[in-house]
Amino acid sequence: MSDADFYSREYNNRVLFPGHPDVMARWTEKSARTRSSMICYLDRQYGDSPGETLDIFPARKGDGTCMMFIHGGFWRAMDKQDFSFLAPAWVDAGVSVGAVNYGLGPKVSAEEMLRHVPRAPGGPSWGGWGGRCGRGGRVPLPGRSVCAWAWASRAHRTLRRPDLRR
Repeated sequence: MSDADFYSREYNNRVLFPGHPDVMARWTEKSARTRSSMICYLDRQYGDSPGETLDIFPARKGDGTCMMFIHGGFWRAMDKQDFSFLAPAWVDAGVSVGAVNYGLGPKVSAEEMLRHVPRAPGGPSWGGWGGRCGRGGRVPLPGRSVCAWAWASRAHRTLRRPDLRR
């Protein structure tokens, strides 16, 4: 087996997990229920590209912490709305949730996807939903893709670092 075949097999979760269609169908159903039963602001534009949109699930209590989730999909699949089901537990715990979209291939190059990073909510140029979110610098950036890694890495490199000499 060649290295390419090995990596293709090991990193293709759809092949590794044959039950994935059932799991993804549950995600879709739970996410639709979440959007229809919670206060949410859908498809808010955060950049110039049509793919740069955000769904917001605001917490009514808490300290202003906002979790910004970026979906995965091998650079060319899935959507923020597939992950709305994550919001209820976080919102109940007092954490507002933003689910972030970005342009997908092949319409958008990987280079362009990574240009979305500084504009994305939670990124270095983000204003925090009018100052209501991220007070105290608490904006967790979980996700499940290379874009999520790039987004968090860019924010980490750009945001002010604490002075650890004190």
